[in-house]
Amino acid sequence: MLSLVFLGWLVHWQLALAASPIPPHLSLVEGCTVYNTEVRVVKTLPGVRCLFRDNGDFVSADEKGLRYYDRLGKVLWEIPGHFHHQMNWSSDGTFILAIDSLVQQYRQGARQRFDRLQIVNLAGQVQHSVEVVQLFAQKQLEALKFENKFKTLLGVPQEGSHFNSFYQIPPLVPGTGRPAWLRPGNYLVNSLGLGYFVLDPTLQTVLHHEKKTRARMNLMHDVQVLENGHLFYLNNLSVESTLTNRFSTVEEQSPINGQVLTEVRGSPAALFYTRFGGGAQKVSDDLILFSHAVLGVYLYSIKQRDIIWSTVFIHMKDGGEIHYVQQVKLVDLRNFLKNNGSSRL
Repeated sequence: MLSLVFLGWLVHWQLALAASPIPPHLSLVEGCTVYNTEVRVVKTLPGVRCLFRDNGDFVSADEKGLRYYDRLGKVLWEIPGHFHHQMNWSSDGTFILAIDSLVQQYRQGARQRFDRLQIVNLAGQVQHSVEVVQLFAQKQLEALKFENKFKTLLGVPQEGSHFNSFYQIPPLVPGTGRPAWLRPGNYLVNSLGLGYFVLDPTLQTVLHHEKKTRARMNLMHDVQVLENGHLFYLNNLSVESTLTNRFSTVEEQSPINGQVLTEVRGSPAALFYTRFGGGAQKVSDDLILFSHAVLGVYLYSIKQRDIIWSTVFIHMKDGGEIHYVQQVKLVDLRNFLKNNGSSRL
């Protein structure tokens, strides 16, 4: 296992360490804002979370809908809905993976906010969709009773699910002993409090469901499968936490025996604690990018066993409310930035 040293809270307030070790062809993306390696804004696009195409087109989602824009900023199609948390490409980049909300009743319970998973093609057609209450029914799961943070939009006091990541399992390097569900083309989705689900390519069948014993109350974000077949995720509340010493970790774990192969944590551990939100990305064999929900983004070197770059990421919405960061990525946007002629900056 590896650990990191935060060098005091000063690290949180630095704009960036002197020389950025981020590969120069990558851009830092938070939602729909693109930054360069010096953390200067390169482009800001409409919406809360965006996906980018090499030809300059982009996909944008917020709590009112999912939209496809051409390179000049014209909306070509729109799917109304309350989209939240995360939006990703399929492994081959031809489908959009999105999470939206529905107000529903599950079993004999009260009406609550639940999630729906959708796979959308580039023409705006929904290829596959599943309401998560169908997944709950397959595994005989009870609904959550979390406070609904979206109640001002959806008008119900509780939510029965809280899905926060949606990925397709990518092509994998050859390996042995892997579980049957770990197949390219399946989908891995995670719900706060309920663990992660592996779904077949149509989203209709739960192939595997697991609650992670390493996370108290299954509080985890950004659960994904790496090309080496390992699970990779942000553990918001480590099982080693105590009431007075709560902390988060970033973990790479074997799905075969549950062994944690890489762990990033604060030293002392409580220096890194993000109760909700945040995410993680395995940038390379050496570099791990991860984010605190409100305080910052960090780049960790496995070889150096330390944070080698960091930046403040405190965004304020209108009215002074904190904007919780759900996912920050390093992405190759050279072609997108070259071809996008939108004047929305």
